Amino acid sequence: MRTGIILTFNLVSQSGVIKDHNDQKIRFRMEGYFQNFKRFDVVQYEISMGNSGLVAVDVKMVRDKRGEKVNLCALSN
Repeated sequence: MRTGIILTFNLVSQSGVIKDHNDQKIRFRMEGYFQNFKRFDVVQYEISMGNSGLVAVDVKMVRDKRGEKVNLCALSN
């Protein structure tokens, strides 16, 4: 699995963009279940080939030892 951060997320369309450790921007769309990602949430995902190029699939929130989601904004405070 790859790790990246959420750059954008549209709650209505359940789609967004992830930035990985190589500064590559990868689009994703949540299908089948609802997620409420926020900007700078840390996620893990797999890469797949979509109709218009690479897409992130199986996007999952990274959680700390207490089960809380990891967010880069929270880590910088």
